[in-house]
Amino acid sequence: MEILGEFFIEIIGSIAEIIGEELAESFIYNSNSKHPAMRFAFAIILGILTWALIAALSFATYVLFVNSHPVAGFFVAIATFFFLILFISVIVKINRIKKEK
Repeated sequence: MEILGEFFIEIIGSIAEIIGEELAESFIYNSNSKHPAMRFAFAIILGILTWALIAALSFATYVLFVNSHPVAGFFVAIATFFFLILFISVIVKINRIKKEK
């Protein structure tokens, strides 16, 4: 069961990383905003909302495990992991693109 969980986590992490890189590229290259401050504000708001989602899912995972719902807790933990990896990959890709310019 442990090997299956590790395999599942690797697949979810890879998918989140690919989606995050594509989101970052589309955000940087296809942004139609003429004001860089608007792009920056939009990115900050999305980042804060993503962290709020991660915190809410983390709390839900804790509550589900405490209330003896391990399967549901595992799936919510996987969703939390997905959004965490997605957030990190977007940040890394945006920094990599900015360094190239």
